[in-house]
Amino acid sequence: MTFTSNQKRVLGLVARTEGVMRSDICHILEISPQTSMRILQPLVEMGVVEEKESRAGTRGKPPMLVRFLKGSLASVGIAISRDRIVVEVEDLGGGVHAKQVLVKEIATANEQLYWVKQLVQEATSTLPSTCRIVGAVAVVQGFFVDRGKSIVSIADPIGWPQIDLKHELEECVSAPVAIVNDGTALAGALVSSTSTQHFLSLHVGSGTGGGIVCNGQLIEGAFGNAGEIGRLFDFSEVEVSEKSLLDALEQKDWRDWSGLSELTPEQNVSLEKWMGKAGEILAQGASLAIAILDFDTLFLGSAMPFELTVMLSERINVKALGEEVHGIDPMVIARQTPIVKPVYIHGLASLANQLAAENFFTSAV
Repeated sequence: MTFTSNQKRVLGLVARTEGVMRSDICHILEISPQTSMRILQPLVEMGVVEEKESRAGTRGKPPMLVRFLKGSLASVGIAISRDRIVVEVEDLGGGVHAKQVLVKEIATANEQLYWVKQLVQEATSTLPSTCRIVGAVAVVQGFFVDRGKSIVSIADPIGWPQIDLKHELEECVSAPVAIVNDGTALAGALVSSTSTQHFLSLHVGSGTGGGIVCNGQLIEGAFGNAGEIGRLFDFSEVEVSEKSLLDALEQKDWRDWSGLSELTPEQNVSLEKWMGKAGEILAQGASLAIAILDFDTLFLGSAMPFELTVMLSERINVKALGEEVHGIDPMVIARQTPIVKPVYIHGLASLANQLAAENFFTSAV
């Protein structure tokens, strides 16, 4: 089962809607009705879409409504970190088919790869026989030594560079696989959902990762490490991570979270102290980055409770370029000061699936 680029574009239009009129597909893709029939007929025969007469019309021949058939195509999202592996299989029409989670400190790259493959096999084994995996994305911690293939991870800095992770996972899922870090994953997902053309994204998870978008394009760099601005931050006093915040609040995980209003006075003091220091650290790093990247928006994403992400975003005061120049018009500075926007992330595996679907819909044959 192969798809042309036009067929993928059609699937991108109909996959997460209740259906699209064939006439609208012609208008959006700028194709003739005859061409639309040549694109759609194979998709109908593959069992990926169906065409039905719409009851919206009242005169003449009813218009044709194209619907995506759930259970026909799926993606795999994988999140690999120091102490956790998450694999999610999502339908391109929306909804999770299966999810596997392993929480475990793993010392070697080979053992971690073994468990990744095990979880992928377990998650994909639940798919119906008619469902095909069209792509996968793995979000990893560390930096690339071979762009999109091999990484260096603090979990096993010697073992991981010896593994072609892209090849290993493509053999496992029998579909194209992209390997990205957490900050790049967030930036890539935001490209298709925001009108902002120049931004920096920061992801706060097990650490702090970054991603860059310029002129609406994701910037990956020579080795795929562009945006790793965590190196600009001084974490000597506070590590900006979910675990660090949980430790400050003396909580095991976010399942124990009941809201800001339920915190004890002691927890409120700890929270304010952590937020103040973390915001200061992120602001200093972002202020250095702006001279190089020239962005107008900073997106702050995390799977922590959204009210906490909002609180942290309010503590990040990025200095605009030229703010230290004496006598400059304050309005000039105001126009160049980046906006900080909080973003809730359901999880890195979910984010990976979003990217996998986007990669499929927009890729060539």
